[in-house]
Amino acid sequence: MKEKTKRQLACIGTTSYVVLKTIGTVGLVVSAFAFPGLAHVLGALEPKRRPYMPPCRVRGILGGLRARGLIELTTHEDKRFYTLSAGGQSLLAAYELKQKRIRRPLRWDNKWRLVLFDVKEKRRPSRDGLRATLKNLGFIRLQDSVWIYPFDCEEIIELARTAHATRFDALYIVTNRFPLDEKYVRAFNLEKHRKK
Repeated sequence: MKEKTKRQLACIGTTSYVVLKTIGTVGLVVSAFAFPGLAHVLGALEPKRRPYMPPCRVRGILGGLRARGLIELTTHEDKRFYTLSAGGQSLLAAYELKQKRIRRPLRWDNKWRLVLFDVKEKRRPSRDGLRATLKNLGFIRLQDSVWIYPFDCEEIIELARTAHATRFDALYIVTNRFPLDEKYVRAFNLEKHRKK
């Protein structure tokens, strides 16, 4: 994860996260100026806080996110919309990635999940961040830029690719067993979890 993203992640508040997530989930959200009901929606999505957020607070949060370059205001057919910028997408993915864990099913489906990436040296922080994320998730390194895992994790890898700005540099591949994979079957302790 880039250093700037780490700093932004540390200082983003719960309310700002809810606003970012709402904009990211809905895709396009009409600004609070044109849609006063947005304050009620955002208040309902933040259960620990009061169920209503004054429109002036929503406008302040949107202005702050816009000033930090996390959202952009666009106009389409005389309507104004907020969308996530590339930085906002990366920050939201990093925040969600911190909260996710890969579920380990009772039975292994005898398929391997490979993540392959080729990130240029000038983008070393992105490459190192992706590598660290894969290691933290429990992947094992096959080669420098090829990592292996036995269980489905496509959603989490998609978040990692977005968080580390490697969407076009990293591939997620599902493959069947391959020769000499017994080493990895043992490393992941899968002998008793195989499907018959």
